[in-house]
Amino acid sequence: MGLSSEKIVRFNGVVVGFEVLEKYGNVLYVQGSVDGKDSSFYLVVSPELYKEYEVRGVGRMIDGKGVLLSEDPIVIKYLGEK
Repeated sequence: MGLSSEKIVRFNGVVVGFEVLEKYGNVLYVQGSVDGKDSSFYLVVSPELYKEYEVRGVGRMIDGKGVLLSEDPIVIKYLGEK
């Protein structure tokens, strides 16, 4: 089920895992909130940012805004911190 238009969301949370999703490739798995609601979600980031978080390991905070790509499961494409 596709979304009819891009929805921009704000998110924050803690990176708790590193996964590969068939449609999106390497993603961060985050526990935190999306638009103020508690949530666990996948975050699509650049290869450079993925590597940076992978090297740092789990437990690092990340926040910012992104485009909601999927609602089930929740997948967000990272747009930046502002």
